[in-house]
Amino acid sequence: MCCQLFAHILCYYLDMEKFAERLKEIRVERGLSQSAVSKALGLSRNACTNYELGIREPSLEILVKLCDFFEVSADYILGRVDSY
Repeated sequence: MCCQLFAHILCYYLDMEKFAERLKEIRVERGLSQSAVSKALGLSRNACTNYELGIREPSLEILVKLCDFFEVSADYILGRVDSY
């Protein structure tokens, strides 16, 4: 329950536009397709597309997986800082 509440609060403050922009930017910089990222993280390609379009908000678990996979901080991918 605590993680769900934290995730809800996180998504409330999450700038979806900046998150979507950063996610796509990182993926393209690394030369990865949405399919490759989705497969590596156990997501559907549609979920990855929706994150990049700002249609869907990531859960806390997915946010952590994305940060670990791309080796970037949560602050960076959320648009709070401009360096990895």
